[in-house]
Amino acid sequence: MIGSEAGPEGVELNVRDLESGHTESTRYEAVVLATGYVRDTHKRLLAPVAGYLPDFAVNRHYQLYTKPEFKPAIFLQGSCEPTHGLSDTLLSILAARTSEICDALDQTTALYAPSPCKEAAATP
Repeated sequence: MIGSEAGPEGVELNVRDLESGHTESTRYEAVVLATGYVRDTHKRLLAPVAGYLPDFAVNRHYQLYTKPEFKPAIFLQGSCEPTHGLSDTLLSILAARTSEICDALDQTTALYAPSPCKEAAATP
């Protein structure tokens, strides 16, 4: 929503589609506003290495695709709704998602380091 105006005929809302940029105005008798949000903090946090991250796309294991010369593995939690669905932002599946990321991290690091996830799990 980019604007609104209340009058005797109702409420006129001016909206813009975030993907296409298309704008339109529509008059309604009543309006209920529910907030939404965009999870893009990771883009600001990773700005210094953005040149290695073609489009911030992730694979099935929540790992960012990177250019071949970039060696660190970067995993995202709660920022993958466009590719992994609405459940990506739900805290109720945090443990399952963490397990998936940990398994993928183990596979990524298995060639040159001991498993960080398995060592952490074994420590009382």
